[in-house]
Amino acid sequence: MLDLIGPVTTFSFANRVISTVDFNVSYYSTAKIQENVEIESKVIANRGNLIHVVVEVRRKGNGEVIAVGKLWMASDKRTVAEVSNARQL
Repeated sequence: MLDLIGPVTTFSFANRVISTVDFNVSYYSTAKIQENVEIESKVIANRGNLIHVVVEVRRKGNGEVIAVGKLWMASDKRTVAEVSNARQL
């Protein structure tokens, strides 16, 4: 789940084609099947073509951290529409 939420956050921020450069996950607890969790994802840094995203998964009841994912993503200068047009040629 962390490796899906991170790129979506980056894409919504940069509106660009992106690739994962570095991905680090820390697990602090386990989640049970059907347990409700809260997921928060935010862009922490924007260094030109590099974007740093942190994704946190917490228990909905008490806010205990279950896992934290830290991703560095590289953004392409092209938008998704430009990539789609290039593929059609």
